[in-house]
Amino acid sequence: MNKLGKVLALSGAIFAGSIFLNGCPAYDNSKKSEHYVLKNISKIILGKNYEPLGGLSSAGNVNSAKGIKKGASLEKIFIESPLFKQSSTLNFILPPSIYSESDSSPTKMYSFPDEDVNEFLTGWTEDVTKDDGELVVRPHGLILDSLLLDDGSVLVSSNISKKLFRVYSNNENFEEEVYLEDDELVGITDMIMGRDGKVYCTQQQLNAVGNDIARHKRVISIDYNKNISEEFLLPDGISSGYMNFIQENSKYSQATLNIGSKIDIIENTETGKQLTNAKFYVSDQLTGAIYSVSDANEISILRENLQSPSSLAIDKEGRVIITTGPILDSSNIVIPSKVIAIKPQGLDEEIYSFSEDSGKDYNTGLVISQGENKIPLAFFMSSVLSEDSANWEFSYTKSLTGETGIFTASKVQEDEQ
Repeated sequence: MNKLGKVLALSGAIFAGSIFLNGCPAYDNSKKSEHYVLKNISKIILGKNYEPLGGLSSAGNVNSAKGIKKGASLEKIFIESPLFKQSSTLNFILPPSIYSESDSSPTKMYSFPDEDVNEFLTGWTEDVTKDDGELVVRPHGLILDSLLLDDGSVLVSSNISKKLFRVYSNNENFEEEVYLEDDELVGITDMIMGRDGKVYCTQQQLNAVGNDIARHKRVISIDYNKNISEEFLLPDGISSGYMNFIQENSKYSQATLNIGSKIDIIENTETGKQLTNAKFYVSDQLTGAIYSVSDANEISILRENLQSPSSLAIDKEGRVIITTGPILDSSNIVIPSKVIAIKPQGLDEEIYSFSEDSGKDYNTGLVISQGENKIPLAFFMSSVLSEDSANWEFSYTKSLTGETGIFTASKVQEDEQ
């Protein structure tokens, strides 16, 4: 394992929580929603063997995980992580790239140039031998996100960078610009467009020397005028034990990010909000919790003790669709990754289990030991949900298998009892 920058490996620790969790929000049981059952679930793989994928975002669907206003020329996009030359940290051998996706094979629409290399280069890396025998370097702890905007342009974040990029169409070509640069942007792992027109971003905890906290996990917003506001803090949680230092040109340059700490956010639907009073749901991969956040920014636990929740979507009735990560032994998958529907007022429902996955696809990179088993820190998913009264479509990306695909199903409505 190479160390291309300052690296700090710490033993796993639990940081003292300083955020008070309020009680669960009061549910209005007098309000009923339509319940549906999914039938004829099928899975279609659109692509595989990419470098780690993430940042799936869609247009024209206010119920999607990255829902935005209609009018964008692209349907769905995602972003692929880079590979670096083994002999140099100054060049990509495979640049981070944005792909567009419909119901067919993904198409590459933009790749970042070498001049941006420092925005994607982490401290922990893994040597990878390609099929042709070339030795390349894969970054550990890099979490990229992309958000499709209503004008068809794309915001791109890198958790180790203090920059937000905007990729836009200039006639027939795509170009990039630095949309916003600020020290407070370091640590972003997920972005959504809120119905109020603000971009909401989740951010990792920043750790100071001696296990102190330089900045808590939190959610910020960016308004139309590019003003950054802290919306609410999240509970402190478990350290992965592996850290990346922040870039030296930031005021947080001596702070570290937990590798494997992916935090996601989704805005509730209007129907769901009437039932639960929750405005947002936030998942914390390392802690294994999903939080419910009210209009007053009161935080309660919706679910806990989940296995590495790493993406959120929400349906029209307010069910939260999550993906979970796998648990491995020395060579096999003990518990596979899953797609689960959480009904805030009822029982959870397993929609799909990725039991066809092979352990060799996940036995790579850094892991957290859990007795005889282990949890891969490099695993995460992103997702988008689209639906109408009869059809349900759940798009996803998976990091370690470099896979993108779609689940389709028909909806059979039932009155909720």
